[in-house]
Amino acid sequence: MPVLQPSPGHRRSTPSPSLGITDAKRPCIMDADVLKIAHGLLGVGHYGNAKNRDVDGTWSCMSCDTCTAQKGATQHRHATCQHRTRGRLGRFKPSDYDWYDKITSSNEDCNMDWISFDGKGVGKDVLKSQLLVQHIASEVIMNALTGFMNNDNPNKPLVLSFHGTTGTGKNLASQLIVKNIYKKGMDSRFVHYFNSVVHFPYRRQVETYKTQLQHWIRGNVTNCAHSMFIFADMDKMHPGLIDCIKPFMVHRQKLDGVSYRKAIFIFLSNAGGEILTQTTLDFWKAGKDRQEIKLKDVETALSSSVFNNHNSGLWHSSLIESSLVDFFIPFLPLEHWHVVQCIMDEMEARGLQPDPYKAFEMADEIVHYFPQDEGVFSVPGCKTIASRLRNFM
Repeated sequence: MPVLQPSPGHRRSTPSPSLGITDAKRPCIMDADVLKIAHGLLGVGHYGNAKNRDVDGTWSCMSCDTCTAQKGATQHRHATCQHRTRGRLGRFKPSDYDWYDKITSSNEDCNMDWISFDGKGVGKDVLKSQLLVQHIASEVIMNALTGFMNNDNPNKPLVLSFHGTTGTGKNLASQLIVKNIYKKGMDSRFVHYFNSVVHFPYRRQVETYKTQLQHWIRGNVTNCAHSMFIFADMDKMHPGLIDCIKPFMVHRQKLDGVSYRKAIFIFLSNAGGEILTQTTLDFWKAGKDRQEIKLKDVETALSSSVFNNHNSGLWHSSLIESSLVDFFIPFLPLEHWHVVQCIMDEMEARGLQPDPYKAFEMADEIVHYFPQDEGVFSVPGCKTIASRLRNFM
């Protein structure tokens, strides 16, 4: 996972103390194969100007801001060495490069042996999980992925935006997608997960984050066209930051020699949850089954709510203005019977015999419901079930 958080007050001339490197200007030395794994083909994209060949035939990674960002320092003229080299570690300790093991220790390749869409697998996983109750999300995701992954020449990257209150299955859905495309699942070096709070915490560093994020996406898509980028907690992201990835999402063949049309971007956000809750509550009050709610009933209001939400990372986003988000996918609030099912699923996952009576009792005792008068929807969804089950049993 890329760590794009700069160290506050870090000076340009000072190497990261965790590296134990005395000379911040010494470049990373690696052979061409390692450099290609880290940043893609030689001479391509941003990193085309960041590679130099030494007299001994090795390659140097120079001025690599994305690599430097792994340990916090930014904008060094020569990046402190954060790559594991092949047969030449010099004074750089192997323990300093744990984050890089995901790349160099993997035999994973960007081909159909490692990346392919298992539509039947997604269907089975949905049937076995609480995502089954999210009828709109499961149908739209399945159709979107099937159409995109079976298209050898898509017009643009697939961009999905998941919305709903906490604990409704957004993270679960993204994990199921990854599991059924990448053989190594979330451990794949072609899957990149960002948490807005962890990776982009400081408002004053937004411009730096933009540069680093563009470099990260460019380098990784150069390395593998079928890369996936997941952005969690979009409602906590600083407005304007996500717009920096717009150049990678527009309809075009290539950008600076790199095609992004086979990449997938997924946004996870609590923004828009109020709209979805009100719509679902209205159906409930009218005596209608929630299964009757269709995407057309909520998508326009949902996208408008997210676009106009000052606390959303998609506030007045050019991604929405330019219609670059393919689907705004609603995750409806969970009701009491959904919580009961989640509890029974968790019991089974722990090797316990599912007990509907005990699950019903737990759903009443450990979960709060809203609105206050009706008490229809679970406040935490199914998010706290796993931790609370341990104390209850």
